Amino acid sequence: MEKWILIFAVVVTSLDLGSGSINGYFNLDEINDLIDDYQLQYPSLQKEIVGKTFYDREIKALRMANPHKPRILVIGAHHARELISITNIFYLLDYIMTNKSLSLRTEREILFIPLLNVDGLSAISDEFNKTNKILEIRKNIRPTGCKIEDQGIDLNRNYGYKWGYNNHGSSTDPCGEEYRGTSAFSEKETQTIRDLIDIYMFDSVISYHSYGDLYIRPTGYTHTDLSEFPKSHQNLYNDLKKILPSTFKFGTVNEVLGYNANGALMDYLYSLGIFCIEVEIGPEKYNSFHPDISKVKGILDSHLEPFLLLVQRTDSELIADVSGNGRRLVIDVRNDGIATSSNCEIHVQFEQSLDVTVLSHQLHQIEKKILKVKIPPISSEEKEVITLLVRGDIEKFNVTVNFEGGSQHKGFSGEIEIHKLGSRNNLVWIIVISVISVMALFVLLLIYTFYKSKNDTKFIELAEIQVYA
Repeated sequence: MEKWILIFAVVVTSLDLGSGSINGYFNLDEINDLIDDYQLQYPSLQKEIVGKTFYDREIKALRMANPHKPRILVIGAHHARELISITNIFYLLDYIMTNKSLSLRTEREILFIPLLNVDGLSAISDEFNKTNKILEIRKNIRPTGCKIEDQGIDLNRNYGYKWGYNNHGSSTDPCGEEYRGTSAFSEKETQTIRDLIDIYMFDSVISYHSYGDLYIRPTGYTHTDLSEFPKSHQNLYNDLKKILPSTFKFGTVNEVLGYNANGALMDYLYSLGIFCIEVEIGPEKYNSFHPDISKVKGILDSHLEPFLLLVQRTDSELIADVSGNGRRLVIDVRNDGIATSSNCEIHVQFEQSLDVTVLSHQLHQIEKKILKVKIPPISSEEKEVITLLVRGDIEKFNVTVNFEGGSQHKGFSGEIEIHKLGSRNNLVWIIVISVISVMALFVLLLIYTFYKSKNDTKFIELAEIQVYA
């Protein structure tokens, strides 16, 4: 399996990190221009308008389109003031597009949303143009009767799973930082994410925030032990934790920040069975949602390897197991990856020529001693069962199962035992003899019942006659 892991000290990209108008960070107009520039420079990228805001501004995205490949959603800036999260999305995109050796450009479908909280950043951009100061706006500035810094709904408390679970993980105060809104999915931004998930059913979602260098897993509304997650999710969370720098923290919101959060995106994704992680970018020592621009490249580089691991592992992992059941050969194909597999084909090869019929799936092709069988997509931690009927006078044979393409998949090779029933003619004779034997036993039972009514002596004499006869 190819590994897209950062193994060099200097990361080369074409993005000018200090070129933004907000102390080096990008304002709203510059973000829109960057999206247009990337789409023009890389025709394989598709610019999309994925939604609108309360003030009718467009929520834009860039799609690295590869149909039938694992799907990943990458989001920046649920909270407007977290400017480094926006820069990070462009940095990740730029790294992928400028490093041509990365095969993930054709092996994954990734939707990048650099900026979700468009209205909030618009207010920050406007204020900076006037005063040269960054307004610390967290929410989406929808009118809630508060001053501009406190206006709006916290988008990351507005999702539909455990929304309003309690007032410790979100707020009913319209001017509070964690105001959750009047109802779940009341905001157009969260509706946009919900609808994208409904349409595309992403295999994984990465949501970037700032700050603290934290990797936060579900759930936020209460503690959910990692053992309660699907095994494939457990494995990825554990592997992610292993590669994080020692200064980074991994865990639930409560474990790394000491409080709970309800109505969060990650909990909504957890309820759907989608792998997700929320990443807080930037060391706590800088105490800023937008640290000095001179520090940004080093910060972003430190989060690149975890991103590549998450992208690499957002994949299917098909594993074949073979067993005998009577005259049937049963092939179990299970998906141990976090992504739904695409349509694929398995090749079943026998050591010798056999009379084999595929009972449960479409036989695509027979080529010499190889059966080629098409199997449909398999969801994470689900399986597909393929059944073959083997005829002939044979008890053991060697079989090999391989997958067409997909080096991450694991086939099977070994000896299988099945019941020996002989040829079809022998089987017919066995059935005939069995029927005759049953009828003979029935006749003997009738004779025994008849003579039992006679006296013992006569019965014994008759029985001896029958035996000698």
